[in-house]
Amino acid sequence: MFGSVKIKNRFLTAISLLCVALFVAAAFLLLRSSAPDTIAINGANVPLGVSDDGDISAFLRLCGYEPIQTVSDREITVPAIWNDVYTEYQELQMAQGFDLAPYKGKPSRELTLDCGDEYVTLLMCEDRIIAAHINGTDRTAKPLF
Repeated sequence: MFGSVKIKNRFLTAISLLCVALFVAAAFLLLRSSAPDTIAINGANVPLGVSDDGDISAFLRLCGYEPIQTVSDREITVPAIWNDVYTEYQELQMAQGFDLAPYKGKPSRELTLDCGDEYVTLLMCEDRIIAAHINGTDRTAKPLF
């Protein structure tokens, strides 16, 4: 009624290795997708959570900027597939401690503020700042801090 099944050692080894590889890949993706709650600015850990314009102003002040007025406030989507421009932008953000990767394909708010001598742009998603830069006169993004 019940028959035994023989599995060759090579086949069992291959399946085991495949399962381990899938587990490691899933663990890596889960760890990679978590976004930081704070960012180090001038030696202090500054929270990235924003619930209102007061939090945005406080963040900019900690970065050394005094917001005067909003220049632009629009909804964007962080591209799911990055071109060279977004890859370079990600490198700029990573150097500052931000990571856009967990927000690929997600709707975000792009806020540009006049801060006197500089225009600062912040990207926000899920009530947190996910990227920040100064708008250069040559239309390039420059680090905020």
